[in-house]
Amino acid sequence: MQRHKARSTRKGNTSDANKYTLTFAEGETPPVSFWSGRHAVSGSGDNTLPVCDLATGETKTTFRVHTGLVRAVAVTPDGRHAVSGSDDNTLRVWDLATGKTKTTLRVHTGP
Repeated sequence: MQRHKARSTRKGNTSDANKYTLTFAEGETPPVSFWSGRHAVSGSGDNTLPVCDLATGETKTTFRVHTGLVRAVAVTPDGRHAVSGSDDNTLRVWDLATGKTKTTLRVHTGP
């Protein structure tokens, strides 16, 4: 699978909802969550969560702990944490300031 890359492109004077375009590897439509109007974190086919600075389009950091495809990601309303869900049957709570996993929850997979 091709390495995940997110790129942000700023669009002129538009509403916040339409200010940026994120571009991903061909064939990927990952989950994305935004916070503070300046950052986005996305899931990825390479089991990572890149954090993108929307103003520069640069990947600030990449969270690497999941061992399966990241299928869901959300940022808490205060912008301090992200929660990701993966095919590795875990939910992880991330500290967005440090990039460290705060909590890992194992998801039940059997009957």
